[in-house]
Amino acid sequence: MMAIREMMVDIVKKRASETDFETFMQEAILGRLSAAIYRQAKFIYPLRRVEIRKTQVEAMPAAAPVAPAAA
Repeated sequence: MMAIREMMVDIVKKRASETDFETFMQEAILGRLSAAIYRQAKFIYPLRRVEIRKTQVEAMPAAAPVAPAAA
């Protein structure tokens, strides 16, 4: 089970570093992140389902500069 947990952490960290905060949260909520974990973990152990139960923000992402609205 430790192999699955390590792989799960690696996938989440990699996906979080590749995408922005909004996209990452959308993938977690819609199940795309769970599907990516399932696709990798099913070779280690025959899983039926992978779900994300809880998310926690450890650090807020840097805010992107807001462009002034054209009037």
